[in-house]
Amino acid sequence: MSFDELPAVVIDNGSGTCQAGLAGEDAPVFVFPMVIGKPRQQSSLPIGRKGGDFVGDSALLRRKVLSLCYPIEKGIVTDWDAMETIWKHVLENDLKVKSEETNVLMTDSILNPSGNREKMCEVMMEAFGVAGFHVKNQGILSVYASGRNSATVLDIGDGVAQVFVIYEGRTVLSAARRLDLAGRDLTLYLQRLLYDKGYSFSTSAEMLIVKDMKERLCFVSPDYVRDAEKSQTSSEYDRTYTLTDGSQITLGSERFQCPEALFRPSLLGLEADGIHQQIHSCMMECGIDMRSTLYVNVVLSGGTTLFPGLLRDLNANCVRLCQNTRE
Repeated sequence: MSFDELPAVVIDNGSGTCQAGLAGEDAPVFVFPMVIGKPRQQSSLPIGRKGGDFVGDSALLRRKVLSLCYPIEKGIVTDWDAMETIWKHVLENDLKVKSEETNVLMTDSILNPSGNREKMCEVMMEAFGVAGFHVKNQGILSVYASGRNSATVLDIGDGVAQVFVIYEGRTVLSAARRLDLAGRDLTLYLQRLLYDKGYSFSTSAEMLIVKDMKERLCFVSPDYVRDAEKSQTSSEYDRTYTLTDGSQITLGSERFQCPEALFRPSLLGLEADGIHQQIHSCMMECGIDMRSTLYVNVVLSGGTTLFPGLLRDLNANCVRLCQNTRE
């Protein structure tokens, strides 16, 4: 079989989720949490299981008897042994391919250090012996998938947010922005808001519950100040969440306070511009002749961009900033 005829595996390495599949398919075949679990002691393993680490959902299901490890923090691999375990699981257990007869395409964040990509290549070529290997930025692949060759990309995953420009197929690196505020930070913020309300969530299992609340109940308010004031005297925004033991808790203003931090990082104590300002300043770094194209071609990627109302507020704020610039 010639090199071009070999199957190509695509692995999207996110801080919170790993997605994998074969090139040419409409969607990833496997999607699971980016986590491995190491047994604290052999006696805690299921009957018939001898050693080895648990990956993804299997690790989370046994989190009471395992030590969990998240190999990617803020978009950067921090535990290469754990990362190699996950890639081995994807290639051998999930996709069941022979690595030496497979080409691999992996994703990385645009402003990650080059050493991160070099280490990826080293592991794939030396540990797995893949036939071919290539690393591409997650956001760029989103642009290609949307059928565009010019766009402004806002990519917010679990660990990091990035804003950058692709113009006529090329990345404008001078305009790229990175914001260390993403899904995991919002989960921690919601945990803090709930604590202030009298609800305590601290263990890894409980943090998964907070994450689920965030994904199910939170939204971006069209008028944050107005709704924050209104929620003090009204129960309009109250929603209940049922815990695994059957008890219920009520979320009110926390539902829109949590994602508002994307537009107001100061809520988390960060001295940084909001995502709308990051997009605007990114475009301002580009030539005037490019901006009209970039303003009408904004691509959102990453799970944290899925909050209801986020696109609406992003559009409104970017239009306002553009008008202020012209004035």
